[in-house]
Amino acid sequence: MSLVILAAVDRKSVLLLGLVLVVTAGFLGNATLASVRTRRSEIGALLCLGWGRGHIVAAVLGEVAVVGLAAGLVGAGVAAGLIAAFDLAVPAARVALIPVVALGLAVLAGAVPAVLAARGRPVDVVNPAVAGRTGGGPPGICLRWRG
Repeated sequence: MSLVILAAVDRKSVLLLGLVLVVTAGFLGNATLASVRTRRSEIGALLCLGWGRGHIVAAVLGEVAVVGLAAGLVGAGVAAGLIAAFDLAVPAARVALIPVVALGLAVLAGAVPAVLAARGRPVDVVNPAVAGRTGGGPPGICLRWRG
């Protein structure tokens, strides 16, 4: 009976881990998209300088990969420290998988923002991200007095 309960707990743990990874990928993708949007003029300037769209995708994915690998290495270090501090029986292979999973998750989450960054046009350098008001009157007034 206890093996059935243990197997059910393990299945629930795997499902919870999968959910955590999906949510983390969503947050990472959203952060990458925000970063790409704020650097839109820089990406446009690189396109003007002759960078290909593939180079833009590679640059964004490279940045995301470095951040993901760094986070994975820090996570593995923290996990190893906690395992040693609490004398837990966790195989070293699981700890070694942390940077690999973090790197893969980061690249997967950054793929869509990287492709969207490469779809920009060089004219984005001169156009503002949000067009301001062009009218001379106060906001909300459409008619002008011609006296």
